[in-house]
Amino acid sequence: MRFMFNAHPTYFSGSGVNLSSTSQTVLGRGREKEYASKLRPSNMRKMLMTVMCAILFLQTISLVSAQAQLPPPNYSLICDGQIRMDVDPETSTPPSEKMDCVVTNEESYSLELSISSEMSGMSVEHDDSIVVGANSEEAFQVTIDAENEMTLASYMLLTSTEVTKTGEFDYSDDDPKESRALVEILQYAAYTLEPQQRDNDQKLLDDEYFELTYTLTNKGNAQDKFTMNTYSYATRICDEEQTFEASNEDGAGCVLSTPVSNDCDEELDVEVRSSLSKDWEKRTAFAAFLDIDQSVSITFKMSASIENSTCWPKNSEEDYHLEFTHVVRAYSDFGLRGWYDGDDDWGQYDHSPMRIERTVDVTKSTDEGILSSAVPGFESSYLLLCVFLAVIMHNRKNRLY
Repeated sequence: MRFMFNAHPTYFSGSGVNLSSTSQTVLGRGREKEYASKLRPSNMRKMLMTVMCAILFLQTISLVSAQAQLPPPNYSLICDGQIRMDVDPETSTPPSEKMDCVVTNEESYSLELSISSEMSGMSVEHDDSIVVGANSEEAFQVTIDAENEMTLASYMLLTSTEVTKTGEFDYSDDDPKESRALVEILQYAAYTLEPQQRDNDQKLLDDEYFELTYTLTNKGNAQDKFTMNTYSYATRICDEEQTFEASNEDGAGCVLSTPVSNDCDEELDVEVRSSLSKDWEKRTAFAAFLDIDQSVSITFKMSASIENSTCWPKNSEEDYHLEFTHVVRAYSDFGLRGWYDGDDDWGQYDHSPMRIERTVDVTKSTDEGILSSAVPGFESSYLLLCVFLAVIMHNRKNRLY
């Protein structure tokens, strides 16, 4: 029996090769598992970080989207609606005023707001920002500075606020709050009155007259009405027979009366003209509207005539003689308002009415119009007599023809 001994080694040899290959495969798979087990924690960390970043990103997007969709913060801005500025240079305080503003926050979170203002012609100062707590209010002031002698006018002051933060978050405000206030420059009166002659006492004899000229200039900050007038009266004398106890240090006084009777109302004759009209007019006052720095010259012509001779005493030469107190006044229509209710004296301030007083000594010769001056009202009687004589002469002429 022949054995094929060589066949077995061949078989085992082949089996040995296959076994070696299998073991190597098993060994490779084990290493892969070991490497995979080492890689698995790192991949998990990466995946976890990716998920967390995605969640945070989505939350940020949702917050921004929610903020963009929220309505503007509910708050209000209220300021004074009218400010008045006194720019009179004679006022003791500078022309500066403060406007009060209040911001009211209706939200459950705090608001931070920026403050701005716009106005031409004057300077404005205020804080740049303000913080208002939840459901509360805060106030701020706007200081307005003008200049003396500014012209009468009105200005508009615009004050606005914008939300810059809501709570702790920055905020872009597309709906700022605005408040408008009317700032008024108040009118003040001022003027100058320049005499064109020396304001001395005057004397008049018979038909003499004298003239007084004054130049009046508006120095206020708006158009104003100015008036000059004049009046006169017989200078009162002290009646020694009518004395009274005085309350001052003099101890006693006397009653002032006209030289003849308190019923006498003699006065000087007046004519007036101005640089605006060259014609003389028989009146005692002149008025005109003047713009800023505009001037006008007014001239008064003063003379005397006897209206009632019984009111004229005679001097040692038997001539009629009477002394008058003559007054010239000037005033601004705007400056005169409330002046009589105050304590200001004549000419105390630039707006105060002015008063110039003088004595006019008048002498009338008795040989001038004796008939007309001897008896009151004789002028009309003499005229009637002349008319009567003229009628008689006319009738005689008619009879001759």
